[in-house]
Amino acid sequence: MSYSTTMALLMYHIRREFYKTIDTSIIDTLSSFSRENILETFHMFEKQKLDYEDIKKYIINLPTEFSKKILKITRDPDIKELIEAYLLYYEFYNLNTMLRAKLSGHNESDLFLFNYSSTSSVEEIRKLEKIEDIKNLYIKIMIHHKLKNKNLYNTVKTLTLSSVSDLLLYSSIEYYQNLLSKKVKFGHNFTSLVITKAFYEIALMLAKMKFLSGIDVEGYIHSLTFLEDRQNILVELFVSDRDSFIKKCIDLKVIPPNFIVTDIDDIDKMKNIILKNKAKNIIIGNPLDPSTIVAMIILREIDMKNYFSIIGGFESGFSFEKVRQMLIL
Repeated sequence: MSYSTTMALLMYHIRREFYKTIDTSIIDTLSSFSRENILETFHMFEKQKLDYEDIKKYIINLPTEFSKKILKITRDPDIKELIEAYLLYYEFYNLNTMLRAKLSGHNESDLFLFNYSSTSSVEEIRKLEKIEDIKNLYIKIMIHHKLKNKNLYNTVKTLTLSSVSDLLLYSSIEYYQNLLSKKVKFGHNFTSLVITKAFYEIALMLAKMKFLSGIDVEGYIHSLTFLEDRQNILVELFVSDRDSFIKKCIDLKVIPPNFIVTDIDDIDKMKNIILKNKAKNIIIGNPLDPSTIVAMIILREIDMKNYFSIIGGFESGFSFEKVRQMLIL
């Protein structure tokens, strides 16, 4: 099915968002690295004049605000379905964050939550005081999206602090399975982009489970058939121990030769650089492909991370050189 007409109507909004994307010019604009400098830089890229404290509230919603704008504009049911499937990530994130905070006794009033939910407002979610109420909302969202993963359902129903890692992994698996169920409609670019994102994010989660918590991840890997040939790569990666994991990543070209990676955490930045380049290439080379919408959301996610690195680094007293190394450019 061709979505050229629908995408042509959306391209003005996508390009307008694309021109805000952070690039290497931010290094020059942030040279003095002061609070005033950060405000000026934010205004230059986002075309928004905000107080310093308001910037934090604004940047966390960069991906969802763009997504909701496209949802409001488009009349194509397939495009709406695609965006809502992608936004399920933020619904899971909000509830996972709330549940982990409640179970660990953390004061959830200061939690960053994304301003999106398909079944209720974020304000209503914040007011949920009982763990059981959050679990019920979780199940409600699964029903709304027609999700039937028994592992996720059972983990939510019986959740304890010790099983939070299972919740994070199962929700991620179900999220990507659901998103990739749209691949027949949206084609190669969409499938390649989403599988790349899913592979690296799940690989990082598995690595932390195995090498930090000592959890056997073999059973989880066998369920990841939606990753196609990359499932076999995961099997090979996790035969190794932590010391040889990075080397195995290099040997299997999980880490491209132009990247220097010495620790598992370095893979996260590398993943975002790979996704940023892939997303930009889709938007520039295939502007009328529906994958452009997902690509643009990913770019806004990366912008959000960059802004938080800048603000977090500044507030922690880091030098600009250290913050520059944290940026995904």
